Amino acid sequence: MIRLMTMQKHSSELNYAGSSVYSLRYHLILVTKYRRDVLIADIKTELEELLKSMTEQFSGKIIEINIMPDHVHMLIDASPKHSISSMMKGYKGVSARMLFMHHPEIKEKLCGGHLWQPSYFACTVSERSEDMIREYIGIGVIVPQIWALLMFRYWQALGLFVLYWPELALYAYARKEYGKRLEIKEKVVIVLSVLAGIEIISMAFF
Repeated sequence: MIRLMTMQKHSSELNYAGSSVYSLRYHLILVTKYRRDVLIADIKTELEELLKSMTEQFSGKIIEINIMPDHVHMLIDASPKHSISSMMKGYKGVSARMLFMHHPEIKEKLCGGHLWQPSYFACTVSERSEDMIREYIGIGVIVPQIWALLMFRYWQALGLFVLYWPELALYAYARKEYGKRLEIKEKVVIVLSVLAGIEIISMAFF
């Protein structure tokens, strides 16, 4: 079961900082390199604390977080002082450095490489869509991940694409070079990714 950590109750209140008034909420997704299942047990617990601490350092706060073995969902209340790109760079860099230091066994699963994929998913969250996103992030608590993925709608298709295109490329290469046959799980991933691609195209024209 995936543990859901709720940091704050839903609120549409505006934030005030000096002469600025703002409301900046983002849905963020980080994916482990090669989608390796390394975010488990003590590693998962430490990562939660790291992400919470870093978000506070960025003058923000985590509203919802769901850490799965190979990726992380966060709904955050951000500050205009920091760009999303700089925050994601900080999340990846600090968490990788600390987790590698405290849990060197992770590197064995990653072949000594990076903890996170270079790509990430980030989208703004409106008051209208926030409840839906909060519900989606919490879905992992009660149903398998595969069914959670099927509940993606328009903006979520981009998240699917970010999550799975590296796997598709890897499978295509393996099949071409080594004649590797796809397993059922891999076929499901391909179908979901194709559906996500169709959704992205439809968003561009409709």
